[in-house]
Amino acid sequence: MKKLSVVRVIATGIATGAIAVFNTSQALTQTSPSQVLFFCRQGYDPGVKQSVPTTFAQRPQQRKTAIIRWKSGQLGRWEPMKRCEAVSPRFQSAYDKGALAYLTYGWINRQRVICSTRDYGGPCEELLFTLKTEDNPVQVLNQLNSILGGNANSVLNQNTGESQVYIRFDVDEFLKQARAQE
Repeated sequence: MKKLSVVRVIATGIATGAIAVFNTSQALTQTSPSQVLFFCRQGYDPGVKQSVPTTFAQRPQQRKTAIIRWKSGQLGRWEPMKRCEAVSPRFQSAYDKGALAYLTYGWINRQRVICSTRDYGGPCEELLFTLKTEDNPVQVLNQLNSILGGNANSVLNQNTGESQVYIRFDVDEFLKQARAQE
């Protein structure tokens, strides 16, 4: 009788351990590491001929590519480095959640923001950064579209209406087309 109890305890322990190992390995295969890393570093801005805080994107084994160069007086009241350090992880979070397919704008706490969403026409899912009151969100989105499309020196098309604007942001295609930058 006692041997049967010991056998049951051992069998239960083995079964429980096997389930735990199976569940752990299943969880590990479902959560793959991020294919793109967003981060803040000093980056050279040829326009002002100096380094400025820059939000970069980078794939493993590839060079980093600048997305946003943070300059004083641009996009809010924060100092450029503080802004860069706050915004870069938001791009990472949106990317990791699959919500960086489109960039658009919206309102949070009575402030206009640039945000991301999974679907065209969808609501803001992830806050990326806050705009100054005088900033035109359509103009900022057009600037981002120009940068992300690799046409940072092109003429900016102004849009005077208040219609919602969505920019398709294919991170993989952007990194394929973009030149690596220091």
